[in-house]
Amino acid sequence: ADYKVKYYPQKLPFFQELMLELEDNARVNALQQELGMYYPFYMQMQRVQHYNGMQARLPFELSIH
Repeated sequence: ADYKVKYYPQKLPFFQELMLELEDNARVNALQQELGMYYPFYMQMQRVQHYNGMQARLPFELSIH
């Protein structure tokens, strides 16, 4: 079989990409400041919302520092 890439995603201009990244960082920093020690739980709930289908999961999240 002969596989080819149909198209590549269009790359954003450098400054637009930089501004989007800075905006995302500002949003994350504001959330971290607002939620404090609860920020990891908020992020875990955000990930759970994007799960598809049924899943068997452990009742804890392993965090290695």
